[in-house]
Amino acid sequence: MRCGLLWTVKLSSGQLWWGKASFGEKMNYYVYLSIKQVVDASCYPFTLGQIQFFLRRRDKNGLHKAVRKIGKCIYLRQDLFEEWIESYSV
Repeated sequence: MRCGLLWTVKLSSGQLWWGKASFGEKMNYYVYLSIKQVVDASCYPFTLGQIQFFLRRRDKNGLHKAVRKIGKCIYLRQDLFEEWIESYSV
């Protein structure tokens, strides 16, 4: 059985960086965004109401893959969230 390492770093910008790796493997880095960060970011064209609507229906629309819930806080994994957005491109 391989032991793994899970760590988190909160940057001054408020972004969460998480890393996960098993010993002897390459470290994976993920960027997690809070709902407020998504709404405030100029690269995502969503309002707070739109994000809340998507989150309430995340099991039906496929967004559940990008959502991580820690306690009462909801975070979106940036790479999976952007893939989800691109999957709805016309």
